Amino acid sequence: EAQIATLIKGDALYQPKAETRPSTLLEGDQLKSVQDRLNAFAASYAKTILEKAVALTEDSDDGKNLVGPARGIAFQVYEALGTLPTHHAADLIKELDEDGKRQLAQKGVRLGVDMIYMADLLKPAQIDAKALLWSLYNDNFPECGPPPAGRVAIDHVEGVSDAYWLATGYRRIGGRVMRVDMAERLSAVIRAAAREGKFQISEEMMSLAGATRDQMAEIILDLNYIKIDEIASEGPEKPAILVFERKKR
Repeated sequence: EAQIATLIKGDALYQPKAETRPSTLLEGDQLKSVQDRLNAFAASYAKTILEKAVALTEDSDDGKNLVGPARGIAFQVYEALGTLPTHHAADLIKELDEDGKRQLAQKGVRLGVDMIYMADLLKPAQIDAKALLWSLYNDNFPECGPPPAGRVAIDHVEGVSDAYWLATGYRRIGGRVMRVDMAERLSAVIRAAAREGKFQISEEMMSLAGATRDQMAEIILDLNYIKIDEIASEGPEKPAILVFERKKR
């Protein structure tokens, strides 16, 4: 259980380094041997745990390599640790043809309306690895850490940046932090309701977000909708019914 080294920022996001702790038991070549072994472990750790992301930048053995806009999107997803706001790659997405979409899908990249993400990187081990790499590279270690394993939504933690949540595969919307695949599902439900024009908060929305009615209202406003009406409830103990619609462009 002895601590023999500390992981520190390396030359790149996926390449942390190990800094060996001073020891009276090691010197010279032995110390260098331990240092080299630990650095090799640190380099292989990211490549092993985040294999799917690393593969986005590597040429395929079958020669079917990503090209054009698909390659550009894949590289941005790789740099973002597997989760990228769609608007960051808007120009490339406009140029993307059906073949390019198919190639990205084969690599595990999902093109959502709000987020581009890799579902394989939303598992607990991958989330922990991404949190560690981001924190090391940015010298920023939120005390809360990533959401507990299996939790798809939590309350936002004051002082934690949106960049950290995105790096771990989550997205802050209003006062909630949601795993990006669940955030995409919630966004789709809200869009479907908004197609009718005016809409209200539904039980399905609150269930997906694990949110209270007030939290759900914040989420909807953050997703570019506006509140247009507030209908008084029938009973004094019941909350008012809020009415929303999509914000006019």
